[in-house]
Amino acid sequence: MYASNKFITSKIKNASGVQKKERLPIENLVPRFAFLVLVLFVGLGVGMGVKMKSQIEEGRIEVDHTLTFVDYKQIKVKIVGQNSMFLFYVSEHERELTITPIGDNIYQIKKIAVR
Repeated sequence: MYASNKFITSKIKNASGVQKKERLPIENLVPRFAFLVLVLFVGLGVGMGVKMKSQIEEGRIEVDHTLTFVDYKQIKVKIVGQNSMFLFYVSEHERELTITPIGDNIYQIKKIAVR
């Protein structure tokens, strides 16, 4: 492998104002890029969570799903999140987040058209 492929060249001015070329190893860029991606995902997650919290508190959520439970009771909800075991939702006229297990409780999750 060529030495020029292992480095990225950057121009830096030193204290006397003379431009000087310096080589930065690529190995330094990989952790920086990984950190940038991590910060991006965490920042977006926190931002979306804060927005959802304010919508729930102000009652500005739009229902987009109908949940049918095992006893065939149906409710209209806004699904906030889901993992393999639990469903996180807010009911149509409530301002509280509800968490319910998926496996034993929910018979059907149906997407409804948002107006």
